[in-house]
Amino acid sequence: MRIARISVLCALTLASQSAWAIQGNLQSSSGFVASTVGGATVAQFTNEFDAAIDNPALMERTKTTPGTHRFSLGLEYASYPNSFSFGAPGTAYSKGKVDNALIPFAGYFYNINEHWKFGTGFFGIGGTGYDYSNSAYKAKGSYAAISIPLAVSYKINDRFALGASLNLVLTSLTSNNAGNKDTKANALSITPSVGATLNATDSLVIGLDFGAGTTSEYKDFYCDSATTCHSLKIGTPAQASIGIGHNTNTCSIGFKFRNVYWKDTESYKQLGWKNQQTYSLGGQAKLGENFVGRAGLYYVTSVYDEKENVNGDETVTFGGQPLPKFQRDFSNAMMYGIPQWQYAIGGGFKLSKVSVLDVGIIYEPEASIKFTGTSVVTLGNYEIRKKNSNLQIFFTYTHEV
Repeated sequence: MRIARISVLCALTLASQSAWAIQGNLQSSSGFVASTVGGATVAQFTNEFDAAIDNPALMERTKTTPGTHRFSLGLEYASYPNSFSFGAPGTAYSKGKVDNALIPFAGYFYNINEHWKFGTGFFGIGGTGYDYSNSAYKAKGSYAAISIPLAVSYKINDRFALGASLNLVLTSLTSNNAGNKDTKANALSITPSVGATLNATDSLVIGLDFGAGTTSEYKDFYCDSATTCHSLKIGTPAQASIGIGHNTNTCSIGFKFRNVYWKDTESYKQLGWKNQQTYSLGGQAKLGENFVGRAGLYYVTSVYDEKENVNGDETVTFGGQPLPKFQRDFSNAMMYGIPQWQYAIGGGFKLSKVSVLDVGIIYEPEASIKFTGTSVVTLGNYEIRKKNSNLQIFFTYTHEV
């Protein structure tokens, strides 16, 4: 049944997006602390763990001495309340029931010597997804994932540094469509990225980072009969970032622009997705001997446009098969990808010479998107609506030895 197939895609899409940005910031793909400066950390240094995620070359700017080890533990509570409506214009929303997550983090950094640095981390997420059992297609799904970035940096000289990383992501998905039996599948993806920094002056940094796209295969995830099952492939997008940062001992500020290549990514391009742009601006300042304050903002463009007066019976091609446009728009509306602002505030508290506590709050106000059209299948006019918001609260503790 094609409806079930599209609902399965929704589960895969949400899961792959969570894997892409599992670090806790749903769309800016940054570490916990970095999210409090809007994710503007491709050229602005906040800490070694953020650098390992956003631009590994930036680990070179650590203030630790060679031979130093740093350990970090963190926990984030993330709430993604969302609701969805499909049917005649004005149909009541169905609230997503599974919309919260606890995201643990563990990090390790080693300053090997004057030139080489190493950083890694562990991010986990589980018990989240969506549940639209009250909607027309009774679609629901959940995901769990583990992400482990492995990063190194090399300082060429006082002006240039290079970095590289591999991000290992294991994703587990569950999908239940129109009351069918739960379907489960796992997939492992390995995403390489490279970065560079140029110290134009002692305080002015220009940063570049590129992460390759990857495709994960979920074996036997879609069954069209009791004996015939098919594997589905879902992609995570390549992304390129450029930024500028001003870094001193007392304050820093950064700007980052990122282009996310959804248009060329498996499955998404068949749903009419376009490339996405993100804009990050934020900074931090030392407000006392033992306290650093942070603030930032972030904006992301939509990956698809609202559609009005669509002939829902016309078809596009998906997976080599014709797909009615009202089902394409239904699938798109269920997914994240709405244009959104994000506001953040946080701080770092120096507890001793070797330990720091960081906290932060990140908020995305409610945003919405709507599709309208007519279709014989839906018996006339239909309206597809989605709205969602996002709230994240985190703390991390870092200790140096």
